[in-house]
Amino acid sequence: MNMLANGLHWLADKQAAHASVDIEYRHGDLSFKTVAWLGRTKVETTDESGIRILSHITDFLIRSKDLPITPIVGDEIGTNGLHYEVLELPGDSCWCWSDPFQTTYRIHVRELTKQK
Repeated sequence: MNMLANGLHWLADKQAAHASVDIEYRHGDLSFKTVAWLGRTKVETTDESGIRILSHITDFLIRSKDLPITPIVGDEIGTNGLHYEVLELPGDSCWCWSDPFQTTYRIHVRELTKQK
């Protein structure tokens, strides 16, 4: 492994240890308890009138070694009494790698409702 890959793995481990929240990731009938840290992605769309709309989508960043499945639209994440659903960005996927070494998933979500 090269120095950049080592550094990205080290950074992901530090973020998981010091900048993360506990989550429960639900994928169909499967459920995983792990940690994630929050991020955001800028999304640009154009409405039917041709007006450009900029917004930000919440992301959960999860180390790939902590999530044994590939995220899909409709998966759910619960944390701190909040409930999120994995969503697909316009013209894109519902997740992407955060780096070229596939260290961390960047999973795009929308907030649903408070958990009970």
